[in-house]
Amino acid sequence: MFNLIKLMLKEEYRFHTSYTSRYAFIFFPVLALILAFLAGVSSSKILEEISLKHLLLSFHLSILLYGMLAGSFAFLGREMAERRFGNVNFMIAMPDILPLSFRKAFFALYIREIVFYTGLTILPVTLGLLISTFFSSIRITNVLFLFIAVFLSFLLGVSLSFFMSSIYRRSAKIFSAFTGGIIFLIFISALSHIPVENIIPTAAFHFTKSLLYLLTTIALILIFSALGIMMAKEEIRTKTKYFENTYKKTEKKLGFSKYSQLMAKELIDIKRSNTGVKMFFSFLMPLIFMTGFLWFIEENISVGFNSISYAVFIGFFSLVIYSWLNNIDSPDFFGIIPVTVPDMIKTRIMIHIMIVSFFLVLFVLGMSVISSELYMIPVSLLVGFAVSLYMVMGVAYLTGLGPNTSLFNPKVVAKFGIISLLPQVPLVIFSLMPGIISFFFIMFICILLLISCYWFYKGIEEKWGKESFQFGI
Repeated sequence: MFNLIKLMLKEEYRFHTSYTSRYAFIFFPVLALILAFLAGVSSSKILEEISLKHLLLSFHLSILLYGMLAGSFAFLGREMAERRFGNVNFMIAMPDILPLSFRKAFFALYIREIVFYTGLTILPVTLGLLISTFFSSIRITNVLFLFIAVFLSFLLGVSLSFFMSSIYRRSAKIFSAFTGGIIFLIFISALSHIPVENIIPTAAFHFTKSLLYLLTTIALILIFSALGIMMAKEEIRTKTKYFENTYKKTEKKLGFSKYSQLMAKELIDIKRSNTGVKMFFSFLMPLIFMTGFLWFIEENISVGFNSISYAVFIGFFSLVIYSWLNNIDSPDFFGIIPVTVPDMIKTRIMIHIMIVSFFLVLFVLGMSVISSELYMIPVSLLVGFAVSLYMVMGVAYLTGLGPNTSLFNPKVVAKFGIISLLPQVPLVIFSLMPGIISFFFIMFICILLLISCYWFYKGIEEKWGKESFQFGI
């Protein structure tokens, strides 16, 4: 088992460095260490603005989500085994050709995710805080206890996601019911004003140092992990499926676009691969977490978030749709047909707009009704549409057909950060300031975003016109 985990860690490292570089890969833990050090040194100033309890709760919530994202690899289990990147295959598919049980390989993958992402972020953050103890009033023992509590939050998130991923592989209906139950419990807890620390056992353990909360956390981690392993499918071979040929019918409906042929192909791929379900939950889960996080802030600080603020976040998180569109299949085969890289980029932008527009209307209307802000619906929809369109145009211009891989490149990340923060921070700030002046500023920023979209769209042809189809996800 140890050798298998070691090989999988080496595989993960080579996979990451294959589309960036060794130095770019090291950049992330180093950056995490530096930021943690700066946060530790300036902790006294930070605690003047926000209480230690609220800061730690935010940290636990963030790490819990990070763990859930790291543990979501089981959603991609079948895809990892089925897809081929050139002549490269993943070790998770080895049980099909080697005397190795799938559960054993899946468990090794589970351990690899924990070790890899702990070393990538949590350990550097801890080390940065430890170094800051020499320049601040933070105690070393407090940092070590923080590491234990936060690591447990990470494990809880990974194990929960691992368990839910295994449920999804068994039955999408049961998964939907289970997810709906969690959402319902979160909603009831919010309405009942139950303290967040009473919902997250790791946070409760951190604040109370109670042995009961520690044992509860460990028990949940073990239960989720054991159930996830037991429910993991023994094989992930591709099953033969048959579908009705709906290409001409789909293309006819898309006659409004000059990319109707490619759009029809993409939509059929989404349907046949069942990617639509994954898109929905990949989009939904961050929004649920963000809603809970904003609720937590409102309960403790009362900032004044509204449906316009929410629309900005929806626009940002909509990038997950473009990410999935570039993760359905390898684009290599496009190299033998008369299709260019800009054609495919623009096609997927169109598909992204169609899907996100549906989600945007659904979520904005829902939040406006819940918060009794129906009068904000027109502005919220405009803001959400402008931000989502701007973000997908900007990312498509920066990364082309490889958003998932390119965003590990420090230079691309820096440009992405600038593109993201410049318009979204002012939009959120002005959304919190009621009045006609704020309204006009919001409208002005939206107009600038739409103008930028035109510039990005035109630049796609120039930047990616000479590129060929190659490995990229």
